[in-house]
Amino acid sequence: MVNISNEYPNRVCSAKRLIDTVKDCKEDKQYCFVLGAGASVESGIPTGVQLAQQWLEELKAFEPEMTTKFIEDKGIDTNNSGEFYSQIYEQRFRTDLSQGYITLQKIMAKRNPSCGYYHLAKILTETTSNLVITTNFDNLVEDSIFIFTDKRPVIITHELLAKYTNMFRNKPIIAKIHRDLMFFPKNTSAECRALDLEWTNILKTIFEKYIPIFIGYGGNDGSLMNFLNDYASSKDKTLYWCHRDIELTKRIVETVNRFNGYFVKIDGFDELMFLFGDEFGHGRGDEPIKDIADFRIKSYKEQFDKISAKYSSSTSLSEVASVKEAIQSIQKNAPNKQWLIELEKKTEKGDGDAEDFSKKGGLLHYFSQFEEAAKAKEKAIELDSKKHEYLSSLATTYEALHRYDEAITCLTNAINLNNGEKAEYFSQRGRLYLIAGKEEESQQDLKKADELGAKIVSKET
Repeated sequence: MVNISNEYPNRVCSAKRLIDTVKDCKEDKQYCFVLGAGASVESGIPTGVQLAQQWLEELKAFEPEMTTKFIEDKGIDTNNSGEFYSQIYEQRFRTDLSQGYITLQKIMAKRNPSCGYYHLAKILTETTSNLVITTNFDNLVEDSIFIFTDKRPVIITHELLAKYTNMFRNKPIIAKIHRDLMFFPKNTSAECRALDLEWTNILKTIFEKYIPIFIGYGGNDGSLMNFLNDYASSKDKTLYWCHRDIELTKRIVETVNRFNGYFVKIDGFDELMFLFGDEFGHGRGDEPIKDIADFRIKSYKEQFDKISAKYSSSTSLSEVASVKEAIQSIQKNAPNKQWLIELEKKTEKGDGDAEDFSKKGGLLHYFSQFEEAAKAKEKAIELDSKKHEYLSSLATTYEALHRYDEAITCLTNAINLNNGEKAEYFSQRGRLYLIAGKEEESQQDLKKADELGAKIVSKET
C-alpha cells in the first residue's frame, strides 16, 4: 500500500478544486464519471470486498478443508479478499453459475439510489458531462435519472451495443462495461481479465474527449485497469481518482501516475455529490422529486378516471363486464400508499393493534421511510413481544439504517422465540455478523442456515 500524501504530495487535489474545474469546463472539454462498487454502498448494495468476504465464509461453512486448500492454491490474502473477487465468486458458485446471477439479483432488488445520485442525475442531464462508465451491474444511475428528472438515459448494457455510445451527444449515457444484471454480468476471472474489443475501441475514443473521474472503484478487475495502463502509456491525458483511504494499492498509484492524474480524498460518494450539488446550485432534491411524482400521479388518475367513466356508462354488458370487474377490483385494492394512509389514521387514533403497526412498518419500509418504519415495528413488538416475525422484520429495517448491533439482537430474539427453526434468520444474522467483523459467529450461523436448509429440502423430497 502507498501513502499518497507522503509520497506524492504534488499529485493530491482537493475535492473543491476538482469540482471547480468541472464546473468551469468548456464545450471542448468534458468530464465523465467512472463508478465502481463503492458508489453503491450508501444505497445498501455491498461492495465487492464485502461480497468476497461473505462468500469466503460461506465456503468455509460448506467445505472447510476444500476451502482451505483453495485459499492456499490461489494465494488468496483473506485480509484483501476484494482483489480475488472473481476467483472467490467462481468457487462459491462453481456447481451452478446461474445461482450466482440469482444471488446478485436478490442483493440488488428494490435498492433505491442514495441521495447523492440526485446531484449526479442533474449533472448528467444538465451539463456536457453526460457520461457514466461503470463496472457495476446495478440500476442506480438510470433509476436516479428516471426518479429525479424528466429525461431518459441511453443505457449500453452489452459490449455488442458499445458502438452506439458515441451516437448520443445530448442525452445522458450509461455504459456498463461488465454488462447489465440481466445480461449475464461478467464475474469470473476469464471474463474480467480483459475488456472486449468493442469496449476497448470505444473507450479510446471516449477518453480522447472526456476526462474521467473515478469514484468508488477499487481497480480489482483486470479488464479496465489493464486498458487504462495500456492507454496511458501512449497518451498525454489525465484523470482524477477519488478515494476514501489514505493508502492506495500500488497498482492504482501506478495507473494514476501514468496518466499524470490526481488523487482526490473524499468522505464518500454522497458527500462528494453534495459538494457538486452545492457548487452547481442544485438545492435539495425533495421538492423536484415531489413535483415529478405529483405530475405522474395526476396523469395516471386522470386517465384511470376517464376509463372508469367510459365503462361505467356503457350498456354493452358482454364486452365490458370483465373490464368493469377489473376496475372495481383495482379500486377495491387501492395502492399501498392508500393502505398506509388508512393505517396511519387508525394507529394515530389509538385503535391499532400489533398487526396494524407491523403492517404500517412494512409499508413505510417499502417506501424507504426507514426511521418511521422502525418506530412502527418497535410499537408492534411492544404490543406483542411473542411474534418472531415482528423481530425479523424490525431487523431488516435496522439493517437498512446500518444499526447492525440492534438488528443482530432482534434476530437473536427471533431465533429464540422460533426455537432456532428458521434458516433465513441464521443466514441474515450470519451476514450481519460478517459486516460487524465477527467472522467466527458469522461462520457458525451460515453453517446452521445451511443445515436447516438441507433439512427442509430433505422433507420436501
